[in-house]
Amino acid sequence: NYIVSKSFLSKHETIQNEIERDRFREMAYTDFMTGLSNRAMMDKQMDEINGTNEVLAIVVADIDKFKKINDSYNHAIGDHVIQHFAGILKSYTNEEDCVFRSGGEEFTLFLRGRSYEECLNFLESVRSHVSTQPVHVEFNGSKQVISYTASFGLYFNKMTEELPMERAYIYADQL
Repeated sequence: NYIVSKSFLSKHETIQNEIERDRFREMAYTDFMTGLSNRAMMDKQMDEINGTNEVLAIVVADIDKFKKINDSYNHAIGDHVIQHFAGILKSYTNEEDCVFRSGGEEFTLFLRGRSYEECLNFLESVRSHVSTQPVHVEFNGSKQVISYTASFGLYFNKMTEELPMERAYIYADQL
């Protein structure tokens, strides 16, 4: 009985440790506000894609004039706008794509399995959706509608040893 009980307890502790390890790993790679992958996961994915010769679109997206939203309302309202934008990005991507909150109001997407034209159409659809679907919030006791726009830099290329992901990301950010 003692050996069986000890064995059961040991298995239970192992399973519990694995669950906790997975939970900590998820926390380390997830942006708490949006539920998207964070910058650490983006860096990990970039390392994995480097030199694979995968044809990939890297998109850096920014919410336009975001500081004005925070200054006109407050940071809690700004957080709603960030969450709204993250939701839109996530709704347009598929399982092969990666969406990251790479900082503040900046997001990065890795679009896979698409042609350049398909990436342009994708971004135009997202841009149009953002500009026509405002955020509805409560501010100072009344309902407010906050319209906003977003800008996108698209870099499309094969990820080779000569073109590391870090440089491709910088190109997308500059665009």
